[in-house]
Amino acid sequence: MRMRLIACTLVAALSAGVVHAGEAPAPDGDGWRRFEVLVERNIFSRERGRRETVTRSVPRPEAAPPPERSVVLMGIMRQGDGWIAFLEDARTGQVHKVGVGDAILEGRVAAIGMDSIQYAKGDRALTVPMGGSLEDRSAQGTVTDVGAPSAGGEGAPALSGEPADLLERLRQRRQRELGQ
Repeated sequence: MRMRLIACTLVAALSAGVVHAGEAPAPDGDGWRRFEVLVERNIFSRERGRRETVTRSVPRPEAAPPPERSVVLMGIMRQGDGWIAFLEDARTGQVHKVGVGDAILEGRVAAIGMDSIQYAKGDRALTVPMGGSLEDRSAQGTVTDVGAPSAGGEGAPALSGEPADLLERLRQRRQRELGQ
């Protein structure tokens, strides 16, 4: 039995060698080149689709977004007789608790209402609604010119009316919006 198995294996090996010897060689000399597409697009390969292509791209220096864009008004709360606002810096995840007159970035908080704050930067003031950023864009808030510095010489812009008047107007507007 063992001899028969060896003989069959030997006959099979010799016949396979005869068949391969009778084939014509590939015209380009490299038989694997015909299967290059199959090797490159093999669905079982982990490297499938990862072709190394050399592309030259000129890196364009992108202007960094202004820091005001990442600071967002997250909430407002009444604390004692005053109001405090919570501003979140989206880049760092820090939440800043600010009151009227507190400095934030290059400006300061001029007034705080029930649903918005007034951010003064230089000679301009921006009304920032809840969820809005401190960036000076007309789509997010209303930009108004602020008057000349007060006579006290502090350099603080004189906003229209007292903070209590502003708060009262904001409260009335909120009540109108809610239908009360």
